[in-house]
Amino acid sequence: MTPKRFLSICVLALAGGAAAFAANTTPFLSHALAGFDKWDTDHDGTLTAEEIELAVASSDVTGEDAAAVVALRRVARNKKNPVASYTKESIAALSSSLRISDTRDDEEETDENKRPANFDKYYEAALKKIKETPKELFVGGLPKIEEFKQGRLGTCFCLASLSALAKQNPKAVVDLFKENPDGTLSVTFGKDTTVRITKLTDGEVALASTTGQNGRWAGTYEKAVGQLRSIEKTNAPTPTPLAVASRGGSAGSMMSVLTGKEIQRFSCAPWQETSKASGAEQEKKLNELRALLKAATAEKRLMTAGTSAKTRKVPSLSRNHAYAVLGYDAKTDTVTLRDPHGQDFTPKGTPGLDNGYPVHQGIYSAPLSDVVQFMAGFAVQLTTKRQVASASGGSNTTID
Repeated sequence: MTPKRFLSICVLALAGGAAAFAANTTPFLSHALAGFDKWDTDHDGTLTAEEIELAVASSDVTGEDAAAVVALRRVARNKKNPVASYTKESIAALSSSLRISDTRDDEEETDENKRPANFDKYYEAALKKIKETPKELFVGGLPKIEEFKQGRLGTCFCLASLSALAKQNPKAVVDLFKENPDGTLSVTFGKDTTVRITKLTDGEVALASTTGQNGRWAGTYEKAVGQLRSIEKTNAPTPTPLAVASRGGSAGSMMSVLTGKEIQRFSCAPWQETSKASGAEQEKKLNELRALLKAATAEKRLMTAGTSAKTRKVPSLSRNHAYAVLGYDAKTDTVTLRDPHGQDFTPKGTPGLDNGYPVHQGIYSAPLSDVVQFMAGFAVQLTTKRQVASASGGSNTTID
């Protein structure tokens, strides 16, 4: 949207005045306008993306107000048509004029998924999630990945290894968290670094990953990752832990931080750059990968894999996305992976690279010879202790 077009929309909205608002008030619009002045922290009549992030992270913004803020964020953070700031008038105008590609922060934007911005729909979805998400970290004792779904943030880089750990050693996920007497939570990474965070706000619940009725452990972990990374130097404004976490990162590096162990990387470049690798070289590398995956599976070491913008597009799977590798079956030469999106998918035709693979709750299996064509690479946990200093600058450190 051009600045001139945006300005004309605002002018038209202003001309409608209060009567237009009264005639078209919805629950979203009512709560957005009622909370606007409180969220506009510098009181300049505009609501910026940073002020929205602060409202999302505020424990004072609850219920319907939190749902309204999350709806505003979803439109403001759109990659192709971001909205730098809102006025009270532009909120109503944009809800009927702006077309966006409504994707997660780490999903591809295409013309096919472009649709009108729908603040009311986003508000209702956020409010439903706020109301239905359990208050407890864990419900039923141990984490389960069946209902584990990535939220609206680009956090697949940390969710891939977390879901792999939840599958391999659920008790280890529980042990990451400790509730403090003051109501805060401590989350430990690699037994050396602990971050202290407040419990999820309603706005954070609506944006973060969900585990259905299994508790809040996935979203709380995302917040802890953001807190851990918040001390990294950056030129971009990152006012809250979830805003920091949504900047993305390396799934392999995050797995090393989570486990406190070194990792081994394996590049799938020979299958993306076929002109630079002969068939014999590809087969040699494939055998190396088979041995690596077989040993890691037998020893229950964590593994992740990731696609890039250049890897082959496969139906239902995203580029620039991280996946948990749940295991390798040497007898069938197949790899089982889990997509943090947790989707279901049925191929239209024979399963494979062209039609995709059957996916249930994010889990799917594919021949290794196929996987190396759509993955950019793998990361495998080793048994040696991680030698790199923690992001906090030392070991046994608590970050507030």
